Amino acid sequence: MKKLLGIVVLGLLLSGNAYANALTMSCTDHKKLYLSGTDIKYETIDMIIDQNGSIHITTYSKFVPLSEVFGDNFLKKVKALKTKKEKKELHTKTRLEADPLIENKESGYKKEVFSSIALKAGNKIKTNFIKVESSSELLKFIEYYEIDLDKKTINEFFTVTQQSKNAWNSDWDEEEAKKHGLKKVGAPDLTSSWINCKKKSDGSSSNSDVASSGSGFFINNKGYFVTNNHVVKGCKQSKITFKEKEVDAELIAASN
Repeated sequence: MKKLLGIVVLGLLLSGNAYANALTMSCTDHKKLYLSGTDIKYETIDMIIDQNGSIHITTYSKFVPLSEVFGDNFLKKVKALKTKKEKKELHTKTRLEADPLIENKESGYKKEVFSSIALKAGNKIKTNFIKVESSSELLKFIEYYEIDLDKKTINEFFTVTQQSKNAWNSDWDEEEAKKHGLKKVGAPDLTSSWINCKKKSDGSSSNSDVASSGSGFFINNKGYFVTNNHVVKGCKQSKITFKEKEVDAELIAASN
């Protein structure tokens, strides 16, 4: 009985969210310029969507002083141009050439989250809500993504949960909110809008060419980890991301 139980536990352990025949989108450009004080925020995103509806999202971001991106030489070039189209093209070209994440994404701040498909209509996908850590006991933040596979765009939205809205309406007024740098709850904020995304792979790819990813949990202090079978099925190499570090993993058993 103990032996059988062990096999069952391991079988459950190895059940998760895989990306066999996955679609991978990678975006490096934004629809508009993102500023933060005297800095410009550069940001890239990699998104893997598997056939089971699991979504693995990795973003990298880095701030660069505006003076390093748009210096005196840029201003001189802009003055020499006559049309708005030419000025916009120069602006975009200069901005992209100064992007430090193009050559080395790892030089920026990395954020990795998992979600799943909430709605899918044609080429448009909306993810489920992703909880955002907050020190506030009152406001509980969430974010979600909208993907357009046809236009090759990814939009990120940020808002608060319904419970937070109720708490806000009963316990906070706008004057007090302003003191804490908060604003009245309204429609979700569009925080990032990536464009010109590239599809790295699709459903026609072989399993050996496609990265897989999924969620799971540890069952003991010896490093035994449980995930769904389709997460590891067909994988030649396995890794676990734990506390923002990748650790090599070995498949012990699997069960259909």
